[in-house]
Amino acid sequence: MKKVLAFVLMLVLALTTVVTATADGYAYSGVVISTNLSVRTEPRTNAKRITRIHNGKVLSIVGDSGQWMTIDLNASGLGDGYGYVLSDMVKESPCFIVLTQLTNAYDDPWVSKKNGQFSAGEPRLLKNTTETWYVVQTQPGQAGSSFIRRRDVGTYSQEGNYAVTMEPLTFYDYHTGNPAGSVEKFTVVQVLEWDVDWTHVYLDGRDGWLATSHIGPVVN
Repeated sequence: MKKVLAFVLMLVLALTTVVTATADGYAYSGVVISTNLSVRTEPRTNAKRITRIHNGKVLSIVGDSGQWMTIDLNASGLGDGYGYVLSDMVKESPCFIVLTQLTNAYDDPWVSKKNGQFSAGEPRLLKNTTETWYVVQTQPGQAGSSFIRRRDVGTYSQEGNYAVTMEPLTFYDYHTGNPAGSVEKFTVVQVLEWDVDWTHVYLDGRDGWLATSHIGPVVN
């Protein structure tokens, strides 16, 4: 009996660690704003390159020395362990997921209580991630978290990058730079090119610009 209780306790601790170990990971999420950024094994330019990543790639950042960011490769979809990228090539930003189907949400990763369902097309602020779960904001602009299974969330789109507006924004015409309307909060837009200050987006058949500081990338 004692052995069984000890095993259960170890399992609970292990699961808790999985959920909380990267609790700050998506507080420091970011999107690549370079067309060709090297991920390296150490924070120096002559260190071994792990891979190259491109404009629009979303990263899970677990440290920032000022010149170099440390990224969680697994949470970033780049392999296992950790890597390093130049800080000025990455824009820190809250990240979102956009649901592609009706999805059950739970209070915890043990599925002890379902706290609702999220509809397809809804953007949700991503607070944390594990290999099995997304931890998201239960209601936009409110406290509270919900767990949804990663396997229940399909890829929002296989073409292009997407972002979500975090507040109402002015939409500027791509060619003239003049105001050309407004975009409501939590609108999903297709990103054609990320930049530090202004992001080139496509929405409702129009090309235009949105302020980069007020949109968050969608994690696919």
